[in-house]
Amino acid sequence: MSTILKPLFDFEAIVDFNLSVVHMVRDEFWTDKYFDPDIAIRNEYFLKCALICNKDFNPLKILLRPEYSDSADNIYKSLLEEDILEEYYEFFPTGGLVTMYASNSFTNVSVLCHSKKQVDYCKKLYPERLGISTILRKPDEKVNINKKYDCYFTNNIRDIKTKLDNPEGLQFRVMKARYNIEDKDGIEMPLMEIALPLSNTCTFGLVDPYTDIIVPLKEEK
Repeated sequence: MSTILKPLFDFEAIVDFNLSVVHMVRDEFWTDKYFDPDIAIRNEYFLKCALICNKDFNPLKILLRPEYSDSADNIYKSLLEEDILEEYYEFFPTGGLVTMYASNSFTNVSVLCHSKKQVDYCKKLYPERLGISTILRKPDEKVNINKKYDCYFTNNIRDIKTKLDNPEGLQFRVMKARYNIEDKDGIEMPLMEIALPLSNTCTFGLVDPYTDIIVPLKEEK
C-alpha cells in the first residue's frame, strides 16, 4: 500500500510575498526622498533577483535609501500591524510546486493561510479537482503539527519557530534565498541557529523559489 504524503505549504511559499511588498510600496507609497529612485524603474526579473539575494528578509531594505535603511524594520512592522499590506498588496505566484505535488494521487496538499483573502486566492489559483485544502490561522497563532503533516514548505526559515508547534520528525523545505542560508565551509546550508536545534528529528532541504531564475547566492569577495 502506497504511503500518502502530507505536505503543508505556507502561503508565503507559494507566492512571492516580498515582491508583493515591493509593488505595493512602489505603487502606493513611493517618494524619492526616502526610496531609491533607481529601484523604481527596475523590471520584474531584477526585483526578484534582488529579493532572493537580500541578506535581510525585510524587502524594504532593497528599496530605502541608505540613510533611511535603519528605519526599515519599524516601517515594515507598522505595515503589518496596521493591516496596510492586507489592504493593498496583490499576489505574485512563484512556481508550480503545489500543483506538482497535488497532481500526485498519493499526496494530500494543504496551504497555511493567514487571512480570508489568502484562502480565496488559493481557491482561485488551484482547480478544485486537485483537492488542495486550506488552513486559516491568525498570523500569531501556531499550527499544531502533531504528525498531521510530514513536510513544511516555508519562504522564511524563522517562521518555523513562530508558526509551528510540535514540529518533531518533520521535513522542512526552505526557499533558497540569502536570508535563509549561511555558507558552511563552501556549502550553502539553512541557517544553523534554526536548523541545528531540530536536527536530531528533522531534516532540511533548500528549494529554488523560481524555476526561471538562477542567482548566485554567495557574496563576491
